[in-house]
Amino acid sequence: MSNSPTISFILVDDHDLVRNSLANMFVENESLKLLGTASGVPDAIQLIEELSPSIALIDMMLGKGSGLDIVRYIEENNLQTKILMITGMTSPVLINHALSLPPVGGFVSKYDTAAEVSKALHAVSTGGSYLGVSLREMVDTIPSNEAKLTVREFQVMALVADGLEDKEISHRLNISLPTVKTHRRNLRTKLNVRNSAELTRYALTGRR
Repeated sequence: MSNSPTISFILVDDHDLVRNSLANMFVENESLKLLGTASGVPDAIQLIEELSPSIALIDMMLGKGSGLDIVRYIEENNLQTKILMITGMTSPVLINHALSLPPVGGFVSKYDTAAEVSKALHAVSTGGSYLGVSLREMVDTIPSNEAKLTVREFQVMALVADGLEDKEISHRLNISLPTVKTHRRNLRTKLNVRNSAELTRYALTGRR
């Protein structure tokens, strides 16, 4: 049995099956303690406020809102909880931009093993960074000098990559349609793409 401190964390995913599967991965791991699970942003924020976990393991794309809403809340309120993002997406650009946000210490794939996710939790808990083995080569293809996006711009680009139209993005993020269009325009300027088709391609592949 290890003498290392137990790492407390919460798990946030909007799919019951995925959430339960991920939770079961750590049942017998004595170095990790799952304090609770949440399916959405409000419940996750409540858990973080009440339990002060060392880490929040958060799905990047939730049914309503985004894992980045939680990231923004932690950053704006100067909370100590670190973030490990988990995703089933394979967009190198979106992952790279998420890693640029201060509370985010790492990123793993839903296809990574329990051992890989455990290593990521341990690395992030000590202030380190971690990128899941299945994501490393892909993210390395993105130039390091890309323009920095705001959290909201990132969210809009993630939903564009997921195939959502402007009205759907407006509903998902609870922002007005003109605001969505403004974010799209800013994304095209910052990323040097000419139209929505190029923005979608860039979000998915990292290529203009």
